[in-house]
Amino acid sequence: MRNYIYLLQVYGAGNPWIHNAIKFYGSAKNAVKKLMEGDRSVISSKRIPAIAAASLENSDKIINSCTEKGIKIITIDDADYPTLLKNIYNPPTVLFVQGDISGLDKRLCLAAVGPRTPDRYAAKLASVICPGLAEYGIVLISGLARGIDQAAHIAAIRAHQPTVAVLACGIDVEYPANTARLRHDIAAEGGAIISELLPGTSCRAGYFKYRNRIISGLANGTLVIGANDTSGSMITARHAAEQDRDLFFTVPPDTLSENVKSIIKYLRDGAVPVYDHYDIISEYYDIYGDRLNTATDENSSEYTAHDGNVTSESPDEQEEKPRSSGSVDYLDIMPKKYRILLGYENPDGTLTEQGRSFQKNKKAAAKASEEPPADPEAPEEPPTIPETPEEPPVKPEMPEEPPTKPEVPKESPVKPEVPEKADAEIPAPVTDGLSSIQTDIDPESLRGRITLLLKESDGGISLDEILKSINDDFGDVTETLADMEIDGLITCTAGNVYILNE
Repeated sequence: MRNYIYLLQVYGAGNPWIHNAIKFYGSAKNAVKKLMEGDRSVISSKRIPAIAAASLENSDKIINSCTEKGIKIITIDDADYPTLLKNIYNPPTVLFVQGDISGLDKRLCLAAVGPRTPDRYAAKLASVICPGLAEYGIVLISGLARGIDQAAHIAAIRAHQPTVAVLACGIDVEYPANTARLRHDIAAEGGAIISELLPGTSCRAGYFKYRNRIISGLANGTLVIGANDTSGSMITARHAAEQDRDLFFTVPPDTLSENVKSIIKYLRDGAVPVYDHYDIISEYYDIYGDRLNTATDENSSEYTAHDGNVTSESPDEQEEKPRSSGSVDYLDIMPKKYRILLGYENPDGTLTEQGRSFQKNKKAAAKASEEPPADPEAPEEPPTIPETPEEPPVKPEMPEEPPTKPEVPKESPVKPEVPEKADAEIPAPVTDGLSSIQTDIDPESLRGRITLLLKESDGGISLDEILKSINDDFGDVTETLADMEIDGLITCTAGNVYILNE
């Protein structure tokens, strides 16, 4: 354990060169020994300063601190390490865990992701699909982010089922803010909060993409709810496809929209279209029927109806009364403490601006339902999603060091070539096909405001200055910057200074 944590200190989380070093030297213990003796065969020059700061003593301090805080440390060699995650490219060598992941191999796991600021259509989908999946005993895995991620976790908690939240920060760092109670309830219901980052590590933009490979890697399949092509949840979908895992997409209300071309391509290539949770249940029933709850637990004090309503009535009692028509807004099925955590309600009971917006949409829908029914012969108009980009399209991020593993013959290990230059050259950003993204950006969106800010800057602008000027959530700003960098729209130079690519 201490050797793995030493390597984590040197290489950093998500770095595939950790696996290169272990394979080259034969074990984590041998790799640590060689690094401490001065061997630099399997490390880039930019990582050499980290060796001076790393030590096995620091590993012991981290282990002792985690023990005191009730944080489990699970290495890739441990029996409790999830098998599905072990079989992806570049699996985490160490997982820091609050809660329990020992039983994941015996459960059917599904990643459920979507936008941080879901429109009403996405919220309705989440309010039906997530509770339904949890009711059937599927372990929902997500990233604890606001919006669809937290809706998935909350649905599992309401159904008294385990759920797993994967963080883009250290296990002991409260990000997103005000999620301490939600984390507590996740662990209390048999789920877990996990991170591959060393404790105390603050949230940074690049960590989200590494985090997303773990979300999809822990799951048999990935469900993307209410997203479009610019949603950050498409990163997780891409990881799932690369990991050869099942892919599910809720069907966009407007399949001809320019904003859902990638989703339609996934659907045409074999991703399963999802209208409600039964579409997923039917896909897995023949293979994993023994892992599904095919009957509601009648001893439970709460039951989640298929329309998303939570009630204390038993299933038999529910059948005696007509269920409410349509799908409910997921604010209605959410406890007050979570409405506050998600930013829909203030502690004094008043609604926030986001909460008022949802309430307004709810009243409008209720009023529309009182109107005379439309002509049954008339085609039904699909609901529409606001044409507002949420997060930029994404491409897999190149790791700091070359992701290729050294070609080392088993019979006689040969040391990989060490780059002559101090730092590996970084490929020039790819800009082909990105001009339309830059010109068509919504100036009111976070991405658009950052673009305009960088256009006005002379010679670039630092992250601190961007955060002060944008005055938005740290996580949203840094993740948007990272996605823009992947798209080739911006470049991050020395000192965390961002410049706009022309």
